[in-house]
Amino acid sequence: MDGALADYLPALTRADPAHVGLALVTADGSRYAAGDVDVPFTIQSVSKAFTSGMALDSRGASAVEQRVGVEPSGEAFNSISLDPGTGRPRNPMINAGAIAVTGMLPDSAVQPPSWCLLGRMLGDQPGVARGWRIGGHW
Repeated sequence: MDGALADYLPALTRADPAHVGLALVTADGSRYAAGDVDVPFTIQSVSKAFTSGMALDSRGASAVEQRVGVEPSGEAFNSISLDPGTGRPRNPMINAGAIAVTGMLPDSAVQPPSWCLLGRMLGDQPGVARGWRIGGHW
């Protein structure tokens, strides 16, 4: 296996790189899972896909695209990449875009049960938020 565990957060250094799992839910609600699907993990930037989807669902594509673009930035996930013509973040998968779409979510979207995704409640992982603050990435 190539690569190394991310070391900018203590919670990430404790991940077992041998764990792998896949869970799918079809449009008709059928569920499929294989591998280490019961092992809790910190979702980090995967949350950007969920918040983007929730913003699109609650506000509509037109409203979301007024706040954030849809073009690839070619930048790292934690870059501040703004379109020079509009000042909008280039897409919702970089931090600036994720912040923009999170600000569009109605209050009900950031409270349970909205964080119950794919049949599993998302919860706080002790030490993750603290690691971001201490590591200076906050």
